[in-house]
Amino acid sequence: MRFLCRFLPGLVLLAALSTRADDGAPWFTGSLNSTGATALPEGRFLAEPYLIDVMAPADHSHTAESLNLLLYGVSDDLTVGLIPRFVHRERPELGDITGRVQYRFTPYDPETGSPSLAVVLNQTFPTGRHDNLDAKGADGSGGGAFVTSLGLLSDEYFTLPGDHLVRMRFDLAYGLSSQTGVENRSVYGTEAGFSGHAAPGSQASATLAFEVSLTQRWVLAADLDYSRAGHVSVWGSGSHWDTGSSQSADIVPSLEYNFTAYTGLIVGVQLQIWQRNEPRIIIPMAALNCVF
Repeated sequence: MRFLCRFLPGLVLLAALSTRADDGAPWFTGSLNSTGATALPEGRFLAEPYLIDVMAPADHSHTAESLNLLLYGVSDDLTVGLIPRFVHRERPELGDITGRVQYRFTPYDPETGSPSLAVVLNQTFPTGRHDNLDAKGADGSGGGAFVTSLGLLSDEYFTLPGDHLVRMRFDLAYGLSSQTGVENRSVYGTEAGFSGHAAPGSQASATLAFEVSLTQRWVLAADLDYSRAGHVSVWGSGSHWDTGSSQSADIVPSLEYNFTAYTGLIVGVQLQIWQRNEPRIIIPMAALNCVF
């Protein structure tokens, strides 16, 4: 939680300094875990670096991660980009990199309230380290497999009493992974001397997100997430085992401050509501969204 404490005083100071009355349409940045169906305007570039602290209370460990959205609007309906990741435990490591293609086939219609709808294809490349890890196994930064994920995205808006505009997002995604070779100590729990393969299971997720405008600049946001990962099979060196599938449900409350219509900061924390076959973790995070 020390991660959040570095950001919250700054947000409070921004609130104190924001003495000018907001008199325009609300601006939105987030939410932290949802993907917007609205495409970037043609010729626009988006950069959104995330700072993430994965905290495991059981062993008092911290893993610092950086996820960086780099997106470009090819047209008003087509967005492409890359999402590089970095992981830091004992030293910085390059994580897996994801390529994204997103197509909006229905824009939001304020007259009828019809949502904006889009499909998104994410292809993750195994650029991170997954095997031949050090003696502590602390330098793992990727899964070693190609992951192809297809998602359906929606955005819509409505107004609460008091003229507070709300943006609601609903995302669904399903992904499949390739097999990968595994040597020695790995992120799949193998030890030194092992030689074989691993087959990660399928992945499914759903996110329902709300952003509630307080003023033009200030927004309260929350994500409700569900995720499921299928069982992982590992075989080699005369052995074979499967891990069980895992599931979790999380809530991610957050606070946004939008400097302009094109730049905003969001800070929040991901909290597990329920989990099965997953370790208990808490994930403070912050992101700076910039559109050029």
